Amino acid sequence: MSKIAPFGKHVVNKFYDAAYTYRTSEFPSCMETLHRMDENGRLIAKLNTLDPKIWARVCCPVNRYEFMTSNAAESWNKKLLWARKLPVVAMLECARVILEGWFTDRRNEAATHTQILCKTVSKKMVDIRRRASNLVVTNLGSFQYKVLDVSDFFIVDLRLKKCDCGEFQLSLMSCIHAAATIRIYLMS
Repeated sequence: MSKIAPFGKHVVNKFYDAAYTYRTSEFPSCMETLHRMDENGRLIAKLNTLDPKIWARVCCPVNRYEFMTSNAAESWNKKLLWARKLPVVAMLECARVILEGWFTDRRNEAATHTQILCKTVSKKMVDIRRRASNLVVTNLGSFQYKVLDVSDFFIVDLRLKKCDCGEFQLSLMSCIHAAATIRIYLMS
């Protein structure tokens, strides 16, 4: 049975909105919507037992660089689940073989990689630059720019690496507004 089933897909989607929002101003409204949608209160009861610092991007005190990670021990535990029945030395040998395989694969991939950024980040940056090409940017002076998006505008400060959308400072990767600004800045 799916972990989503007890809550309903629409409630889980609203949870993702709250967990992944970049704006601290949007977080309370996401949580309020979640409260209204959680008819039996089970999700909210569960969330109240957890510190938002561990599941909400805007509440996290450290930079996650765009990644919301799960518990590494749980992931490793699942990978070695089948090997638990083995004697300790054999289980450790299995762990060594798994790690060796992972490192070999990554080393081989890195040896053929010719770009500055990894493939995942490169693809994301190409998409961000493509989406940023249609935005209107106005220079406000002193490394500040006003970026007009479809229905809103955002202030980007290149010196402080900040954007009103919150993504630039939280992910430490260019948001579409910062990418549009950098394009204009480099052209001037």
